Amino acid sequence: MPEVASQTFELVGREVNATLAAARSALESYVEQPDNATFLEQCTQDLHQVQGVLRMLEIYGAALLAEEMEHVAQYLLATHSERKSQAESLDALMRAMVQLPSYLERVLAGGRDLALVLLPLLNDLRAVRGSSLLSEGTLLLLNLKSDKQAAPQATTTGEAPLTVEQWSRRLRARYQVGLIGWIRGERPGQNLDVLAAVARKLEQIATRQPVFQLWWVIGAVIEVLERRDDVDARRVGVVGQSLGALYAPLAAAGEPRLKACIANCGPYDLGRLVPKSPPLQQEVFRAGAHAHTAEEAQRVADKLTLVGAAERITCPLLIVVGGEDKLVPPSEGERLAKTASGPTELVVYPEGDHVCFNISYKYRPLTADWMAERLGAGQR
Repeated sequence: MPEVASQTFELVGREVNATLAAARSALESYVEQPDNATFLEQCTQDLHQVQGVLRMLEIYGAALLAEEMEHVAQYLLATHSERKSQAESLDALMRAMVQLPSYLERVLAGGRDLALVLLPLLNDLRAVRGSSLLSEGTLLLLNLKSDKQAAPQATTTGEAPLTVEQWSRRLRARYQVGLIGWIRGERPGQNLDVLAAVARKLEQIATRQPVFQLWWVIGAVIEVLERRDDVDARRVGVVGQSLGALYAPLAAAGEPRLKACIANCGPYDLGRLVPKSPPLQQEVFRAGAHAHTAEEAQRVADKLTLVGAAERITCPLLIVVGGEDKLVPPSEGERLAKTASGPTELVVYPEGDHVCFNISYKYRPLTADWMAERLGAGQR
């Protein structure tokens, strides 16, 4: 891990552990004073903050555990006035408070983020609030590594000796024509054969393992597509949340073949937001941007904007914002709704936090049904 990234993760790790310690302290205070729900509210807020940071760092196993912990804290808060026995819920939540810092420490030290090892605890947290349990398949970590090593083949007779970069430039137009033809549904079998031939060639000439690995995986994807007849490339939509809710509209602005777009709690102009974000969030963005300084991170953020692009969005657009979003204010979504050129719907959840994670049971059915309707689900 580069030194700058290591230092950033160490800093963020300390902040996350401090927030977890505060959540644990609040929970212990609630156990001692069960009539005071304020401690549960503080615990819930701290866990939500931890979950958000872990998601931005893409430590998904730890983020999943933090999310389940937050759900249990919310469950305890919702049932507080009912005076039900909370012993099992408190026990599961306290055990998670102990295990999460240890898991996070191992990952930040270079270990794998393997959510499967957390499965028993995750299911304990889900069981106490009556939710369905997760299976091992739910947390399956796909292994896309090839056992083969890059072994470039010698050029055939009459073939000029070219580097991988030169071959890529030579084959790029052919690959793009084949891909566009397949997306449009024009002679899909023939165009997939073109894509497969390009992938196979680049896999054969790759001199470095990452390049070989990339085209080995792409070749496998193409092979699967060649065997399927249930993919309609003429009905494709795009969905994004958080920073992805900036990328999704950008894709819709530049790709007219996209038939629908959903943006959930995304920034309109990230360059304006980063300087106003909490210091921890700025540090997380700097790490994700692979920037050495705050100034370098700001230059990256300045490029992530819908200014000048939103007007080119002509497909149906659904924008979801949370009134309690502390990372991306609702005004960013409102600005996109006013600027996009196509049919646009803006849904505001006043109680929603960032990406409306706290009310996922509301926004997920809404967005799924909206996209299915726009793409004509069930039609052939």
